[in-house]
Order: sequence, then C-alpha cells, then structure tokens
Amino acid sequence: MGFETLEKIDQELIDNSEKYHGLSKSDIRYQECLTILHFLGKYSGCIPEHGGRIILQMFKFPNNSIRYRLLLNHVLKTIKSDEFCLNETGENNDEVFERRVGTLQDILEFIDYIQKPFKLLSINDIPKFIKVNQSMINDPWIKIYNMCQTDEEKDRLFQESYLELKIALSLARLRKNFFYKITNEDEEKIHQISYFEFKMKDHLGLVFQNINYDDSKVKNSYKNMTTDYILNIIINSDYRFEIGKEECYSNCDVLIQHVFKDLNNSCDVILDKYFEKNKINILSPDSVKTLLYSLGYIENDTK
Repeated sequence: MGFETLEKIDQELIDNSEKYHGLSKSDIRYQECLTILHFLGKYSGCIPEHGGRIILQMFKFPNNSIRYRLLLNHVLKTIKSDEFCLNETGENNDEVFERRVGTLQDILEFIDYIQKPFKLLSINDIPKFIKVNQSMINDPWIKIYNMCQTDEEKDRLFQESYLELKIALSLARLRKNFFYKITNEDEEKIHQISYFEFKMKDHLGLVFQNINYDDSKVKNSYKNMTTDYILNIIINSDYRFEIGKEECYSNCDVLIQHVFKDLNNSCDVILDKYFEKNKINILSPDSVKTLLYSLGYIENDTK
C-alpha cells in the first residue's frame, strides 16, 4: 500500500501538527484518506507518492469542512474509475503510467487551489499590464460547486468560501451569455442554447443543471461546431457572431465590468468588509479588478 509513503505522512503529521489542525492517526479523516493510499499503493513508480501528497493536502482542511468531503468523494471516484484503472486501446505501459500521473497531478493542483486561503491584495499590487488567465475558464470553484448533491451542501460551501463562489458563479453566467450571441437570430434559441450548455459544460466552467432540449430542433451547423471552435469564438472573438475583440472573454475589461455590475446589483453587505466604497452601496471597478487578480482570474501580462 506504499509503506514508505505512509511513514512520510505519519512523520509529517508529527513534525507539523499545527498545519494539519492537530490531526492524529485516530481521526476518522486519517482513516478515510488512507483509502486513497490503499488503492494507489498497488501501482509502481511515483504514483503512491502522488497519493501521499494528495492526502497531506486534504488534511489541511479544517474539521467538518464540506470542501474536504466533496474532494474526498471526487478523488476516490476518479482513482476507481475505468478511465484511470484500465488501459486504453493501443496504449503502452509508459503511456498508461504517464496518463495516471497526469490525472493525479491535475487533482493535486485542483486541491491546492481550493485549499489555498484567499488573500485580498491591494490595488497597488496589480501590475500595469494584465490579461485574462485562460486556465481559469474551467473554474475550480465551479467544479467543486458542481460536486454538491444537495442544497445543504451548497449552503455549507457558501459558508466556507462565500466570496470565491460569488465571483465564480458571476463569471460562469458571463461565459454562458456568449451562447446568446452565437444564437442571436435563431427562432429556436432555447434549444440551441441548451445544446451548447450541455456540450460545453465540462470545458467552459458552467454550472451543471438539468438541461433539456429537442435535438431535432438543434441546427446541424451548431452540432458541427467543435468544442475548440466554440472556445475560440468566446475567447478570441468572431465578428460573424457579433463578438468583437472589445467584448470577447480575453478582454479583462469585459470580466471586470460584468462582475462590477453583478456585485453592485446584489446589494450584498457581506462584501463591505472586502472593499472601500466610492459611493453608497457601489463598489469601484478598481476594487473588482483587485478581487479578480487576487483570485487568479486575471494575471500579469509579461509581453
């Protein structure tokens, strides 16, 4: 089961008890997470070690954290899936190994982001030249939000990570809004939009929901659009769909203005503690820019 990895985990808990909230081997979370190592320990190479890193990151969540519970279920489901366990047709052993390692690295990066405490920077920390961080289009916060099975789980997630989810859901709505432009003149718009939403939900950071559409009413021209093609329209603009450079998703001002309007329309007093207001009940665009940069949605443009 990866005994060397287990010894390292136990020693890390002893050496850095405070970092892991005093978690001990008698804690139920310790036993739950060892299930990950039991399963990955049968693989060779660095796979058990990757499992150990995932476990230690999981231990950093506070007791009773809903993020911990959702992520544990996600990790176990992933490493027990046929996609992870079985060899794909034509794969050699090295390719199988690299695919599994890549999956575990993606999980670790995902947990790192969700686990990382939010730190609001100052407007003075924002560089002069910025750009949209396109790696955040498939938003980790939307991913974990979609793992919630009940309204109670969603409520608990909001209690733990309110501001992060508020921004993530706002940007998810912005991404979905592009479907209205792509289908602007279509009489069966509701079916076309629902089709795009279903097709792109795993690629565009959209909220999962029961999506119903009549496939017979979806135009073949839309069905023939690949996911890469749709992403290119949204990110890089396409004037055939009345999406210019000034309003595509790669324009930082588009994100800032959308979230700016969303937050101010919500009249959310909980946001008061994060920003100084320039008017009564109005947040400044600079405050929103600071927030988006702090959360990684926009980043330094080094060009």
